[in-house]
Amino acid sequence: MGRIDERNLEHIKAIFRSRTGVEIPGKSRRPLWKGAVRLAAAMGILFAVCSLPVLGYSMFSAIDSESLGFQAFYLGDGKFHIYVGNASDKELVFQENLKLMRWSTAQEVEGDSEKVCFDGVRIAPHSEGILSLDLSPAYDVAFLEQELGEGDWYYLVLTNNNFVFGQDWMCTVDFTEVRADLADKDAAQSHVGEMVLPRVEELQAGKAEREKEEKYPSAEGLRNEEWIWPVSRTEVSLTFGVQKNGKFSDHISIPGEQGEAVLAVTSGTVAGIGYEKEAGNYIILRDADGVEIKYGHLKEIFVETGQQVSSGDQLAALGKTGMATGPSLMLAVYVEGEAVDPLGGEPMGE
Repeated sequence: MGRIDERNLEHIKAIFRSRTGVEIPGKSRRPLWKGAVRLAAAMGILFAVCSLPVLGYSMFSAIDSESLGFQAFYLGDGKFHIYVGNASDKELVFQENLKLMRWSTAQEVEGDSEKVCFDGVRIAPHSEGILSLDLSPAYDVAFLEQELGEGDWYYLVLTNNNFVFGQDWMCTVDFTEVRADLADKDAAQSHVGEMVLPRVEELQAGKAEREKEEKYPSAEGLRNEEWIWPVSRTEVSLTFGVQKNGKFSDHISIPGEQGEAVLAVTSGTVAGIGYEKEAGNYIILRDADGVEIKYGHLKEIFVETGQQVSSGDQLAALGKTGMATGPSLMLAVYVEGEAVDPLGGEPMGE
């Protein structure tokens, strides 16, 4: 191991000191055994700190920014009630220190943030509450209440301390609109339900929708722009091509509800019906150009081989037969016998 640069060593010491409260000793003439004892003690503390993820993983897990909502109400005289909606699984423990920033300068407002008065710094998971602040001991309130230029505003940087490295949140504050009617905290708390705010339920619904979109990317349409989507949902749980496990998929999968209608994406002839180990109950629809569309994992089939169908006709009911992990539609497209991406490439016929 190479020699540690002195500046890096001091940086490491500062980080260790801030995390553990222990000073790593510098160079000295003390007996080596004493230095070894102190180093062992320090390493023991460092081991304990580094073991925290095992003992309490949540301390190292930041909160998704979309899981929180803030709205500040100015009560006058430098005082604020800040509504906090917490749709996360973690308790918020706001550090009793903050930064008041100005947008146009990106600089902290001159004052002493350590003098800010706090009340209500803990917000439980899946709940909402009010954080009360008094900025008057720390800042020149008369100055802050002056009108700012267009496109400029103040904001607070609030730090969630219930996270080993801290996590900052920005909350815009307006010193020009006074809500004296909300000065009483109990009254403000009871009035929360009437405020136009990002409610916890809305945050949770939005979070669930985002998680669903991340799990099931939404598809814009099929490769032929004249084809219609075969089921009610447009999310795709399995894409065409090589997967992360190295296996090749000749189809896409679309999650849905058990028993929902599966429609013909285009007009054509039912060229085949059957059962396969992977696809389960399946239908093959052949269009006028000879392109074949295969539907799999079907619960029930409502057409017969040789039957002519029109675009939008119900062919089957969605199911989870074969090797489906849940209710879904397997959809494959074959051009001259070769599997092609049902979603990708230029529209056929161009």
